Amino acid sequence: MAENMDFDAYCNLLYQNLARHACYPRTETDGAGPSINKNGVFFPEGTAEEALSIRKLGHLFNHILRSGSPACRDISGTAANLAQRVVERELRKLPIDNFTFVKSILGSDATTALFLEKQYEFLAPVIKKYEEVKGDFRRVPYVRERLIGRGSFGMVYEVEISPQHFQDETGLSNLKNLPLARKDFVLSSWDKAYDKEREVLREIVRNGKKNDNIMESWGSLEFGTTYSLFMPLADCDLMKYMESRSPPQSLTEKAAFIKCAVDLSGAIAFLHDQLESPFYEKLSCIHMDLKPQNILVVINSKGEQTWKVSDFNMSRVKGSKRISDNEHLQLNRSTTFYEINRLFRQEKPSTANSFRADSTINRRGTGTYLAPEACIGDPVQAESDIWSLGCVISVVFTYMCKGFAGVEEFSRVRSQNSRDATDCFFTLPQKKMFPKIGDIGLNDGVLKWLKRLRTTQPTNAEKAILEDLTRFLTKHVFVIDPIRRRKTTANQIRGQLVAAFKAYRQTSEPHEERTSSPRKRSIFGFRNSALIFPPIRLDITLDSPLIACVLGSKAHPLVCVTPTKLVAYRILDITSEAAVDNLDECGNATPCNGQLWSKHVAASTQHIIAATDNKEIEFYLYKADHSGQFGLSTGPQAHWTLNCPGLRKLAMSRDGQYVALVVQSGFHGNPKAMLYIAGLDGLLSTQTDRPQSITSSASGSSSDAGNILGDATLVNCSVDDIYEMVFSKANILYIVSKPRHTRQVQRNEMTVHAWKVADGRRTSLQPVIITHNGNNDLSHGLLTAFTPFSQTPGFTVVTEKTRVMSYMWQNDVGTDNWKAYSLSTSSTGRYRILHIFWDTDDRTLLALGVEQSRSLIHLLAITNVAKRSDPKFESLATFPDLREESVTSGLFTLAIDGSTGQDCLFITTIDRTDRIETGPVRLFRVPLPRRPR
Repeated sequence: MAENMDFDAYCNLLYQNLARHACYPRTETDGAGPSINKNGVFFPEGTAEEALSIRKLGHLFNHILRSGSPACRDISGTAANLAQRVVERELRKLPIDNFTFVKSILGSDATTALFLEKQYEFLAPVIKKYEEVKGDFRRVPYVRERLIGRGSFGMVYEVEISPQHFQDETGLSNLKNLPLARKDFVLSSWDKAYDKEREVLREIVRNGKKNDNIMESWGSLEFGTTYSLFMPLADCDLMKYMESRSPPQSLTEKAAFIKCAVDLSGAIAFLHDQLESPFYEKLSCIHMDLKPQNILVVINSKGEQTWKVSDFNMSRVKGSKRISDNEHLQLNRSTTFYEINRLFRQEKPSTANSFRADSTINRRGTGTYLAPEACIGDPVQAESDIWSLGCVISVVFTYMCKGFAGVEEFSRVRSQNSRDATDCFFTLPQKKMFPKIGDIGLNDGVLKWLKRLRTTQPTNAEKAILEDLTRFLTKHVFVIDPIRRRKTTANQIRGQLVAAFKAYRQTSEPHEERTSSPRKRSIFGFRNSALIFPPIRLDITLDSPLIACVLGSKAHPLVCVTPTKLVAYRILDITSEAAVDNLDECGNATPCNGQLWSKHVAASTQHIIAATDNKEIEFYLYKADHSGQFGLSTGPQAHWTLNCPGLRKLAMSRDGQYVALVVQSGFHGNPKAMLYIAGLDGLLSTQTDRPQSITSSASGSSSDAGNILGDATLVNCSVDDIYEMVFSKANILYIVSKPRHTRQVQRNEMTVHAWKVADGRRTSLQPVIITHNGNNDLSHGLLTAFTPFSQTPGFTVVTEKTRVMSYMWQNDVGTDNWKAYSLSTSSTGRYRILHIFWDTDDRTLLALGVEQSRSLIHLLAITNVAKRSDPKFESLATFPDLREESVTSGLFTLAIDGSTGQDCLFITTIDRTDRIETGPVRLFRVPLPRRPR
């Protein structure tokens, strides 16, 4: 077929065959489809030999010889001979830069220029394993590339190397696309002066073959100012791994996870002590940039992971420098340092999203994981890596215990406890331009976090493991003075992690204790009330006088209020009375413009609302982040002012959906109580300080159409008679009025009002009137304690400390007509009841009470309360230092938390003397016995 074509047709056929081999690189970008880089087109290695094989060359020369061109007169031999000579002799290798020479062959200037440009499409380099390839390359052999990381020194890409463009050490080439990771650096303009540093970098990556936890370099490519390192493709870096995957759950999984940290520490020990040059010289590599983003995670087909240290561009290598030319005989050496970062140009890092960023340097010039001496210009040696390794381990164990949300929270705690909101494990002085090492201190947030970490483990065995590890980090690793820290080595850290690994391996999974004979069940339905731990008491000292103290749902947060300060605490796992540092302060807040706080404050797990003590009442609404931390110091999420006659009660639903307020209607006579129920979402969207008018008339109308609280409900009682307002877990709002003596029928009456709140609507339930016959004034003694049911519409009330009554509402099917009826009335027997609280499933009534004629306060479990049978009492714990006056104080509060897998009762109170609250806030924690399964 070729013999029958003319010259132009045959050249076109050759061109079409050649064009089929052209490779157009694809660049992929997250969030967008791949784009074709037409300017980067290249022909894979061997394309010319295949497209112009000896047979095709013979046909081509045959066409040329038959043309009779004058240029062919001096050519001797057949077309086949000419083709054979071209193949054998390789007369000229590309690239050719001699324009005149090329023009003498091709003829025209245009064709010559096109040839000189297009020749580079056939010159994409071949990457050679463990070698450095340099050249003036205009094309690179990447079929596909995708940016997967960005750092202060370079960019990281996932690439596919074209077939025939990667050779192993035996000279064999890849036959299909080869996926690799490529990190691109910009060479310093002074790179020629640092050939020794380049050699040392090659030695580091060459030694990677000797340690499975150092990312091995498979070669490098240099062209222009770009220096590319090629490595096996990892699944992700450690930070992305923690962000995208759930933490290990079982003890076996945790042990396997810790083993990765063991191997990581071993890799750092290898870099510090076991590197060798080709002449068996000892090298010590200080990584200087150890952080989760520079630890790559490789997962094999069995799901097993390996952590590998990467990114040595910041490294500093200590080696022995011979002072004699006789390198093999002279033993007298002096120490020298090679700074790898001199080779590459550093880009200015972005401060956006610095927590996840791969940048080493943050906005103050100090890196989160860098050692203190590295950030003030002092000498940096192996002990600097020890600091960074300790930081990484603390983050790794945070993830293992609390997931990635804990990692983020740990970062915020460090930032909040630093002096300039910088995320560091240490703090620098603010006013010193050139601080010294003695001016630096360990970040208080780190200490608080490590204490929290070791005290919030689910089992005593895990608490002991974390106790040993965190104390080792605090005492031996997080040491500001690098000279003192020098005593700690990576091998010692590895040993500590090995001990933790073995402890997790040897610790069996928690299980229920089994006995050959069944134990006696307590009336509380628990396994054995004798196993109850005694109450643990902590004292919290605040400014006096304290005017409010509340616990949010699930005992978080604890909010204490004085006239000038509102303080929120997060209660961590309290295991002893010495654990006062396990109260994590979430900050404090002060009202604006010199205002003072009132006693009106309410809280749920995610929200705190507080009001000021003035005519134009200012409300401040704070919202917790997803980790449960309240940033009180940074200001409220909503703040508004209400012009109302007087605020009397404030409550928040346990799920944080609703806020209820009771204000008085008018200033004169016997003002009624006006109830407002507002959704939290609407209040959070309110960002105005403009005074909002509150309804002051019984009609429920408002003089301000912009009233953010919506419509009011008139409560049929005097605003002065309201004793309590509280939401149940089922979002039923209860208002309890104080007992009043009615002269007409000579009895005392108290009323319980209730509203079912759902989907922004409130449904009124039939009021319950509780009476007590007689002429005595029982306004103080009649109502002792009140608590709603957790799940169903109903409540229990204690009168005169000796009588327990329960009521319940039911509605007609398909209607909102809720009618009340009495469930039971019974005596408290030998106990006087001071306070009551239903458990989470309405099975057991918890109570604080004292035996008749005695003063020791008991925590009681009462069953059969809501049944028409005698209740049963069981003492679960006693409080020798809790006084009856404190329990009946307005500052007494309690809540149940079961988030750790075991219900715990939290109680806060304060000493009361002559109606004055004095002394510190007392916090009691009582772990309740587990229920049988």
